[in-house]
Amino acid sequence: MATVPEKSSPFRPVLKVSLLVLSALLLIGAGILILRMLPFSRAYSLVVSTPSLSLRVGEKARISYHFRQASDIPLLLKLQESRKQELFFESSDPAVAAVDEEGFLTVNGPGAAEIYVHAADMCETVHVDAQEKCTALSFPEEIYEMNAGETLTLQAQKAPQDGVLYEDIVYSVSDPYVLSVDARGGLRANHPGTATVRAEAEGLIAEALVQVALPMTWISFPRELSLSPVVLERGEALSVPVRFFPVNTTDSLEVTYTLSDPEAGSITPEGVFTAQKTGKYTLEAESNGLRDQIELEILASLKGITLNTREKTLLYRQTDQLSYTLIPEDTTDELDVQWLSDNPGVATVSASGLVTAVGPGTTTIRVRVNGFEEQCVYHVHVPVTGVTISAGKLTLRKGQNAQLGASVYPSFATEDHSISWRSDNPSIASVNANGFVQALNAGTTRIYAVHGAFSASCLVTVYVPVPRSEIANRIINFGKQYLGTRYVYGGESLTGGIDCSSLVQKCFATQGIGLPRNSMAQSTCGSALPMDPSAWLPGDLLFYSPKGYVSHVAIYIGNGQILQSSESMGGVCITSYNYNGFTPSRARRIF
Repeated sequence: MATVPEKSSPFRPVLKVSLLVLSALLLIGAGILILRMLPFSRAYSLVVSTPSLSLRVGEKARISYHFRQASDIPLLLKLQESRKQELFFESSDPAVAAVDEEGFLTVNGPGAAEIYVHAADMCETVHVDAQEKCTALSFPEEIYEMNAGETLTLQAQKAPQDGVLYEDIVYSVSDPYVLSVDARGGLRANHPGTATVRAEAEGLIAEALVQVALPMTWISFPRELSLSPVVLERGEALSVPVRFFPVNTTDSLEVTYTLSDPEAGSITPEGVFTAQKTGKYTLEAESNGLRDQIELEILASLKGITLNTREKTLLYRQTDQLSYTLIPEDTTDELDVQWLSDNPGVATVSASGLVTAVGPGTTTIRVRVNGFEEQCVYHVHVPVTGVTISAGKLTLRKGQNAQLGASVYPSFATEDHSISWRSDNPSIASVNANGFVQALNAGTTRIYAVHGAFSASCLVTVYVPVPRSEIANRIINFGKQYLGTRYVYGGESLTGGIDCSSLVQKCFATQGIGLPRNSMAQSTCGSALPMDPSAWLPGDLLFYSPKGYVSHVAIYIGNGQILQSSESMGGVCITSYNYNGFTPSRARRIF
């Protein structure tokens, strides 16, 4: 069956186009709506030209800003263009800086404020520092004084102190020959005179007057006086002029002189010094605070000497201190002092002038000081100061004679040397005019040799000889009194306990015979005897050496017997000289 084609409507193509156009318009409208709803910052950015401003109170300014494209879409830029009109300004502190709707600033007071620039969804900030306006310039002083060659920094001061100047201060001087100034206010005084220094900025001017003088820079004594100490004699005058530099200084030329010791001398205002006191001193000159000094040495030369005495008599061994006086006494010369004796056998003199009489006679003592000489004559007298005698003790037997000698002391005495003799008891011993002594009877007397008030004596003892046997009997009988006293080693008591050597010592002491304390020492006293009993006499000492050395002693009493203090026998006893097997090793006769 054949298909019959449909008939097309004449409005269908138009309808299709209309639908397409409508769809496009809807899309465009939707796109425009979307673009308009985007943030302003997607199309533009807000830029302030000066993020920070420094202004003075009272000044005005305008916030400078512009918009910068932030998109490449022309339609977006076109659609957002109208939003630039949404711009407005705001101040964080209108008391410091106020801003109007067109962005004009007015600085109302010192401080800091933030100006906010708003545009749709954007905000930028401009920082404002507000400072006081400088209204005047001044210098601290109206007049300044400077010395030529000096420098001074003189900076102008602003009023108020925190005021702001937008121009640098320019410094200048009215007379550059007198004064020069650099860009920072540094002054240099060139020559004496007067000049005005000026500081200028933004129509403000400050001025000060500067007077420049030529100061004294130093003073000095003549060079030849400063190289070494100036040496003067006491009483000598010296001119010490002071020189000033520069020579044409405008300062006062008045000089003040000062001595380290005011007593050293005197000085006139014209600088003439007169030396008065020896020593080393400093002379200082002062002018306008400047000083110089020289060293002075004042001398006093030796003119002579004097001695404290011219003639004197001394006794033997007497001393005398000679002293000299210098003329002048405070001489500053180095002294060469020599003391001399013309006869040192009569009197000597020490390096300090001490004179000592050493022998009879006359001598001259001289002192020489730097060529000056003075002298003193000394007469030395030697008196008798004592008498010496040839013996201080004599022991004589009855009928025996002795010759004593005596002399005055010292032997070189200048007095008479005669000696007289006398005896305290001529019946015991007599003495003749020549010192010949005769022993007449038993006893003791003193014989004197006499010269004036001085004497010396000899003690003379006259005895009748006692037989040896009698002395031995006395020793033995004394010991027998203590038979039975017990033996004590080291003991010394005749009744409480005694050893062998102490017994012997005490028995012999009764007859004036001294012996050592121990048996070993006793064995060396007296004279040795043969070890033969037939050669022994009562009173001899026998020694025993049972240990190889002398350790026991006994008194031989005759007939082969001994008196002893024996440990083995129990104490003081009489035994055979050979007892208990002990045999003597030594025998000694003491008297």
